[in-house]
Amino acid sequence: MAKEHHPLTELEVRLVALAKEHNFSLNREPVQYYCEFVHGDTAVYLDRQRTKRDIIAVFLHPETDLDRLPQDAGLGGPGGIRHAEGLRLFPKKFNKGKRPSSYGYPIICPDLTAFGRLLASLT
Repeated sequence: MAKEHHPLTELEVRLVALAKEHNFSLNREPVQYYCEFVHGDTAVYLDRQRTKRDIIAVFLHPETDLDRLPQDAGLGGPGGIRHAEGLRLFPKKFNKGKRPSSYGYPIICPDLTAFGRLLASLT
């Protein structure tokens, strides 16, 4: 059996299972910084650097209608768009460097329930 390059943490395993309950699937093997979830045309990225500190942070597509997000879920952000490498299904634009980088809305979910409600609002 092949060794996973970037194995999931216990929290990430729970988040992947919750995403599957909302019909989101891992679109590819998790990479060092992100897990890519897809449901139809909707993509969501889990920020793996933040889950190491028990923070559930996701990136939403910049064209996401933020009014659809549950207002009572205690979601943090968005404070505007943020650039990040590796959000391969999101659009790119120039930020400060010589080449364009992907960008999206960073959202913080206070707990697993809020993460589930966020995913439910996107389907």
